[in-house]
Parts: sequence; C-alpha cells; structure tokens
Amino acid sequence: MIRYTTGNTLTILYWWGGINRVILPKAFVYFLLVSAIYSARVFGSSNLDFYTQSQPFHDTLKGILSFLVFLLVFRLNQSMNRHYAVISLVTDLFHGLERLTVDFCTQVRGDNGESCGLVSKPSRAGSHHEPHHGVVEPSLPPGARSGLARAAKVNVIRLILAYAVSLLLHFQILDAASDANGKLDGIGIDQIIFLYCRLRCLLYDEEMHLLDNALSVLKTNEKGEVSFFRTEANRYRLRGDSSFQQVIGYREEDRCEGGVTVAPAPKIIMNILLRAMQKPADEPWGYEARLWNIYWRDTLNIAKDSMNLESIIMSPTPLAYLQHCRMLFLIFAVTFPASMDASKGFLYNVALPLLVFWSIMGFDVLAAMLENPLGNGEADMNLHEKVHSLEVNAEIAFDAGEVHQSRLFFALERTENLILGEAQAEEYRNREPLKAVNYVDTFCGDTSTCFRTYFHWVPIPTVILGDMLDSHGEVENLHQLRLHWRHLFCGLNIRKMLRESLKRPKASDNDYVQVECDEPTVKHPVDFNKDANYFCHYIEFVGADMHADGTNRPLDQNWIERAAALLSDQQAGRLLDQVDDEDSARSVMVQGKNVSRFEKAKGIWERLS
Repeated sequence: MIRYTTGNTLTILYWWGGINRVILPKAFVYFLLVSAIYSARVFGSSNLDFYTQSQPFHDTLKGILSFLVFLLVFRLNQSMNRHYAVISLVTDLFHGLERLTVDFCTQVRGDNGESCGLVSKPSRAGSHHEPHHGVVEPSLPPGARSGLARAAKVNVIRLILAYAVSLLLHFQILDAASDANGKLDGIGIDQIIFLYCRLRCLLYDEEMHLLDNALSVLKTNEKGEVSFFRTEANRYRLRGDSSFQQVIGYREEDRCEGGVTVAPAPKIIMNILLRAMQKPADEPWGYEARLWNIYWRDTLNIAKDSMNLESIIMSPTPLAYLQHCRMLFLIFAVTFPASMDASKGFLYNVALPLLVFWSIMGFDVLAAMLENPLGNGEADMNLHEKVHSLEVNAEIAFDAGEVHQSRLFFALERTENLILGEAQAEEYRNREPLKAVNYVDTFCGDTSTCFRTYFHWVPIPTVILGDMLDSHGEVENLHQLRLHWRHLFCGLNIRKMLRESLKRPKASDNDYVQVECDEPTVKHPVDFNKDANYFCHYIEFVGADMHADGTNRPLDQNWIERAAALLSDQQAGRLLDQVDDEDSARSVMVQGKNVSRFEKAKGIWERLS
C-alpha cells in the first residue's frame, strides 16, 4: 500500500499511487466519444432532439442514474468491508504467528539456566510428567538439554517463518488463479520466484521435496502461440504433456504416473510445523504436555485466518452483479450526452458529461482496487512488511531466552531482594544467589546461543525492492524520484540507484557493501536510508545449506539452470543468474554461503547433535 503523509495538500496532485492514473485514460476515450456525439448532433442531418429532449427520456435517464449510483456505492461499500476485514485477518494471523513464537521459546525448558550458572528451583510435585513414549530416558547433562531445546526453538522459528513466506506465495498463486485464470504477469512471477527461493533458504531437502511435489508453476510452449507463465492452485490432474514446462515444482516426468496433486504450500508446512512443536512435549528439556493446548489453539486460529483470507481472494464480486452495473453504466454513458441541449455549446455538452463520467467511474475503479487487498497493487497490503516484523520478533524471542537469560533472571531477583530483603529472598529461593557477573556475561561463554549463529540477515534483491518501491513506497519519495531530471532525461536506472544508495551489509561478514557510485559528485534524488518504514533484508537459515551428513550441500544446479533458462526473458531470471552488466551477481538468491560462516555453523551443529 502506497504510504503518504497525512494532511499533505499535495495528495490531490499525486499521479503514482492515486486513482487518476487509472481513470484519466478511460476519461480520454469517453471524451472522444462525447465529442463525436456532440459533432453528430450539431452537424448531422438527423434530428435527435425530438427523442432526447422529451420529459420521459429525462425521467428514464434520472432513474438509471439513481439505480447505477446505488449499485456502485453498494459495491464500493462491500469492497471497503472486505478491505478492512482482510486487514483485521492479516493482523490476527501474524499476531498469532508472533505469539506462537514467543510462547514456544518461553515454555521450552532446556536446562533451566544451569549452563549459564543458574541453579534451577526444584519443580513442584506433579508438575513434571514422564515422556509420552513411556520410556524413562537417562539423565542428560545440562549442555545436552540446552542444545536439544535450542534445536527445537530453531526448528520452530524457521518453520514459522517458512509458513509466513508460503502464505505470501500461496496468495500470489490464488490471485492469479482468481483474476486471470492462472496467468501470471511480470510482477507475479517476480514475487513467486523470490518467495520460492526464500523457502529454499529456510527448509531442508526432505521438506522441500514435499513442496516441489505439490507446487506447479508452468511455462506454456505451444506452437504458434505466445508463451506465458501459468500457475495452479488446489487441484488434482493427470500428468501434462510437452506443451508446458515446470518452472517451480518437479518436472512432469519426475512426478507420479497416477496424476499430480497440486496442494497449498502453507498446509504442507503447517503439518511439518505441528510435528516439530510436538517433539519436545513431555521431554525433560521440553515443555509439559498440557501446554500443547495453547499451541494447538494458536495454530487452529492461524489456519482459520488463512482459510478466511483464501476465501476472500477466491470470491470476487459475482459476475451477474458486475455485469448489471457495467451495462447500466454503459447505457447511461452513451445516452447522457444525447440528453444535453446542443445549442448550449461545447462546454455544456462535452465537459459536463465528462465530469459526471469521471465521478461515476471512480466508484467502479475504487471498488475494483479495494476488492482484493492481497495482490500487488498500490492499494494492497504490504505483506512483506508483516513477514519482516515476524522475523524481527523471532530474533528477539530467541535471544531473550538464550543470550539474555542470565541477565533477565538477575534483574528479577534484584526486585525480590529489594522487596523481601536479601536473606529472606534467598531462603525462599532455596539456592545460591546469582552473581552480578551474569549480568554482563552476554553469551554465557558460548556463541551457540545467539540467533544470528543459525540465521543470517540477507539483502533483498533490487529486482524485488524496485517492485516494492512502486507498490508500497512513500508517495513523496516516489514522485521526487520519478520526476527528477536524471530519471526523465538521463534514464536513471532504479535498481542501480538502490544498490548505490542503500546500506545493506550482509550478516556480520559485511560482504555486501554499498556499490560505489560512478559519479560521486551526483547526489541521488532520494535517500531511502532515511525512510523509517523501508526495509531491505530478509532471513536465511544456515542449516538449509547443509547436507544430511553435515557437509556443505551442493546446489540444485538442475533446477537453477532449468528455471533460469525458462525465465531468461523475464526480470525474475535476474534472481537466479546474472543476465547482463545491469545485474549484480551478489543479488543472485540461490548461491553458496561464505565458507567461514559455514564452517562456524557446522561446528555448532556437531555440538547440538
């Protein structure tokens, strides 16, 4: 959704992000039609005044206008209700994901802080249950319990992030299936490739196998027809022929001979997520089984909100209603200029009908823009911002229970000492007091507790940043950029400008530094680093780049080469390979990780196992 400054009087003049950019081209066509009608009445031989200047004709026209305005206003009102309903559902959905992340990271015991120098209070009678499998496990050392709990948190966090990303991917597929019979436009294929690559950076091979077997994004290759990209949603079909090729998902010859089941990615990942959350139940290092009710309720609400959003996308305005509105509008638009008095001149017969057309057309355009807020339009929600907020919340929730655990315990006990007195508080706790040194011991002597050991912040490719700028940027910055002399006369490249202006260090290695400007003396029209709402990073999971035996996983070169070849004429191909000098190889999403970071993470994985 385009952002703007509240109270700015220039909002009425803005071209990008406004409605006039959609209405005025249609109004120009209507201007030609009205001018032709006016010329025919003035210079034509037939006399229409006998029919158009009668009272019944005017009464009929007024009745049509009343019905038309009522239908269009009602449709606009329903579109606004859908718009606000989507905002509420999306807010509840991502709040549920954030709540699920915090609850899980808080409730998983680990070693109760023993590895950080804390001595846990003995559990109350009946508060701890035996493992659900009935086998009493041998006592684990604190380091092992802490590592298993940390691994459970990492798994749940990466799967929650994968679920959020898969939702965006699924919404893109549903939007194309609902509005264009599955046909994808340029922005749609950009978003799908970007989100699919993000899933590859969060999931293991075994988990990606399930997705690749259920996803289907095709490129048609029929003779004599222009190729285009098409996607499929929920359906079962037989294996296809050679008239199309799979861009995402397994090739037709690699799928089951009995047919292809195309399933939503969020449902698959939710199944994996539930299994990951069940694993620590009733474990000495996990959580008590009764807490599963909380997680089950949260996941149930998340799935319910997802289904409601899916229903909104797949339930546009009924064709019969839309057809009746447009038929009445067409009748009124043609007959209204004929009802004017031709002797009153050009202004009365052309300008006034044009103004009425612009006003009524606005209702239809606004209703269409607000009907599905989950697309890629300028009035649609910025779901990438919601995912980014979830990623930030995940880092905070993980580090609060791992990196800063001793600090938080020490702070709580300071209040106990203040209220009860140190001696009485120590008798109540029945253990040794925490040392103040724990307050400054950030990593408890082990860097494996840090979130950024397992996840890295990676720059978003400028291909996607450019699309986000057009649909969700700040309207003043957008106009300042588009109307700048360098863009109008010198062909300013937006992607190059973003690479030169944005500060996007890649993780802690700082190997994705700002590109040097060819003309250091030239100042960029807009400094996006000062935009408080503009973000340009996403999270990758380090373990997704590891093979099952602990070695660096080889890239799926077969898929990369196949997809890059099919996308060679699309902007989305730049996400997989460097096409020309305009691209930067650093923006390629699916590529090997830095060796030093991999070796560092590999050692941590060995300790966790």
